[in-house]
This record gives sequence, C-alpha cells and structure tokens, in this order.
Amino acid sequence: MPDQSELNPVGPGDFYGFADRLTVAEKAALRRLRTFLRERAEPILAEHWESATPRSFSGTSSQPVIS
Repeated sequence: MPDQSELNPVGPGDFYGFADRLTVAEKAALRRLRTFLRERAEPILAEHWESATPRSFSGTSSQPVIS
C-alpha cells in the first residue's frame, strides 16, 4: 500500500483538496519537504522535546529542501 504522502502530498488533513490544485512541481517540492521533516526533523525534534532542549536546524543539509 502506498504511503499517505504518495496519495496526497498535503497529508491526511487535506479536507478541502488543496493538493488537487498544486502543479506537478509544487507536489514534488511538498513531497521533498514532507520527507525531510519525517526523516530528519521529526526524530531530532522528538528527542529535544523529551529533554526540553532547543535545537537549530541550520546547516543540516547542503542543499535546500525546496528550491
């Protein structure tokens, strides 16, 4: 079964169908952003949320998430 983000790049809360209005390039950019957030940001944020410490994301990638 495909990942929810493959079915709808906006996510499961897209009640108004905003993803249907995006261009192919916009959908690709949104997928890249969601992948980055899920794979890179979410684990770090969860760790720092639990320990109540701040974290900066500057310099975590050599290229922009959305170009």
